[in-house]
Amino acid sequence: AVQPDGKILVAGFTQVGTSYSFALVRYHADGALDASFGTDGKVITGSSSQSGRSMALQPDGKIVVAGYGSNGSNDDFVLVRYNPDGSLDTSFGVGGTVATAIGAANDWAFSVAIQSDGKIVVGGESHNGANEDFALVRYDADGSLDASFGTGGKVTTAVGSSSDRGRSVALQSDGKILLGGFSSNGANDDFTLVRYNADGSLDTSFGVGGKITTAIGSAHDRAMSVALQSDGKIVVAGYRGSSYDFALVRYNADGSLDSSFGVGGKVTTDFASSTDYGYSVAIQSDGKIVVVGETQGSGGGFGLARYDTDGALDASFGTGGKVMTDLGSADEAYSVAIQPDGKIVVAGNCDSASGAAFAVARYMGTLTVTHGITVLGNGISIMDGDPTPGMADGTDFGVVVLGGTPITRVFTVRNDGDVTRTLGALNVPDGFTVVEALSGTLAPGAADTFTIELEADALGIKAGDVSFTVSGSDANPFNFRVAGSVAAAVPEITVLGNGISIADGDITPSATDHTDFGTVGQGGTAITRTFTVRNDGTADLTLGAVSVPAG
Repeated sequence: AVQPDGKILVAGFTQVGTSYSFALVRYHADGALDASFGTDGKVITGSSSQSGRSMALQPDGKIVVAGYGSNGSNDDFVLVRYNPDGSLDTSFGVGGTVATAIGAANDWAFSVAIQSDGKIVVGGESHNGANEDFALVRYDADGSLDASFGTGGKVTTAVGSSSDRGRSVALQSDGKILLGGFSSNGANDDFTLVRYNADGSLDTSFGVGGKITTAIGSAHDRAMSVALQSDGKIVVAGYRGSSYDFALVRYNADGSLDSSFGVGGKVTTDFASSTDYGYSVAIQSDGKIVVVGETQGSGGGFGLARYDTDGALDASFGTGGKVMTDLGSADEAYSVAIQPDGKIVVAGNCDSASGAAFAVARYMGTLTVTHGITVLGNGISIMDGDPTPGMADGTDFGVVVLGGTPITRVFTVRNDGDVTRTLGALNVPDGFTVVEALSGTLAPGAADTFTIELEADALGIKAGDVSFTVSGSDANPFNFRVAGSVAAAVPEITVLGNGISIADGDITPSATDHTDFGTVGQGGTAITRTFTVRNDGTADLTLGAVSVPAG
């Protein structure tokens, strides 16, 4: 992940003795280790065969890493949150760590995303005793399970009659959740995409009952990464097994294949007649699509392909749209991020003289800029005409309580052209207010900011276009969509025992959350337990007398 200040974070796992632990490394923008982070730029966490698989940045700079780890008999979802300096965030879970069992066998988390309200969504797979199902878990901001999601914060989904493996989660601006991966059709695997409503129920308006499977070749077709375009279309990347090539599929917002992309919505790419695996996808601000992974041919290692918006390889990138980088041996690229300046950051692993190592490479990735004006939200470029508010770039303001503190967002306007631009008046939709306007002119290379506020004085969903004129530009006016909502204040109670959330109506006492008091001898010292009641809602909570059973 690329921080707003340009620093680069890479998460994964490292071997410590005979076991594995979460590993996190932060680099300066020039690639040097950031000595202010952890110990000389590195952090290692956990000791129970824990593998970090995905990372997300919170707006406050805290870092969430998801993966899985052993509970002694099988693996559970594991989530760790770090402060911006790399120290464990002890306000999260127990000492900064949360472990969640979904089924009675292995539960593996592969992807994490942060909602605009701070809740954390983790996707992966859970073994049901016979095979694997897609699995989603949602946590409140403190690491407790979100009881309003699925069953006790957990959802599992069987797609076919055999193994279904979730690999990548993506959040839509309307609160719906996508989980991509692959599932067995009985003979081999197909790309699989499932969409859920905000409460964890299947979105039956998507595909067939909320589920889609797509065959690309005649062997294993495995989706590894999902990205959302600004127009709501869904891009899924992975690889085709029959010849082991990069594979890319684009779906319309309803789950149908986008026939304007590639051939019938599908694209495959071969690197030098080699075995190629696509692992991660990202969308540039100009709409071009970058896929990275592993290529095993001559000169192979890290493999990158960039596509135009119609799925054709971008001939301006590398050689015919493809780049291969040999870092030595066992080079595998697992993740890609696009910097605001268009440079492409790729992270993975390779063999070094001292063993396996994290590997990071950055590529020049020129963006198509026609108007010279760049607008940034939270350090992320916003396309002119963007119709889909998003949480990452701050165009989705989230939810404010009626009568509460308005939510503000700061956006940056930068002149990347070679002439001075005059900026016109800033227009915002009903329900929003301009707190700080633009200055009027921007010299080449200069930047200015404006601030918008989501008002809190009327219930309902607020949405519309922000716009301003730009002199001498084909983006005149420059506009993008923002959205937010105002909700009534409601109380919401959370009860904690030993720092662990206790579900309302829980009928099974446990020593873990202190609801099982254990045994005391007759006449001995009484056993006491302290429980915490917390109001996580938006209105005052009136508590009555505490009732306890006899004894």
